[in-house]
Amino acid sequence: MTKDDEILRLNERILELEKENEALKKRLRFARGVPAEIFVAELADGVRTTGYKDRYDVTTKSGLRIEVKQSHLNSPGSAKTKRWNWDRLLGLNETKKYDFLALVGEKDLRYEQYPELEYVCFLVPRRDVDTIKSTGNCIALNTNLETARAYKSRALISYLVRSREHFTELIARAAVS
Repeated sequence: MTKDDEILRLNERILELEKENEALKKRLRFARGVPAEIFVAELADGVRTTGYKDRYDVTTKSGLRIEVKQSHLNSPGSAKTKRWNWDRLLGLNETKKYDFLALVGEKDLRYEQYPELEYVCFLVPRRDVDTIKSTGNCIALNTNLETARAYKSRALISYLVRSREHFTELIARAAVS
């Protein structure tokens, strides 16, 4: 191997490591929970609430309330497929009061099926939360959306936010109805 070949190989490795480093930085920011709320507040052109135990997390300009739940990529047992898990969709004692539930998940970089947003986001009207949640006030969804077959999974996928404009449209429709 010539010196030029070695330099090219090392430059490629540097690019790979820089990409991995950026992904890890994003994951660390996401692990703190706040980025999911900031992400939704920006999509909604709204403001975050200030308290940890508030009944919702974001308020839109029109006064709609959004509860935000985030999920990391979880690996159930020895399965190759990862999944998102969101708990306490209605609050610890079902005390949450909101108009929309925003479920935000890290992207599984093995799949290219997600919209061009920073995170995967589902925006579920409160009236439809019972149709997507499991017993126990939670929901789990495989990160490979194309293989989801369960009724509740398919129902949740129907609320996938496709773009910033789509998010705004969903909020606007609710504001006039």
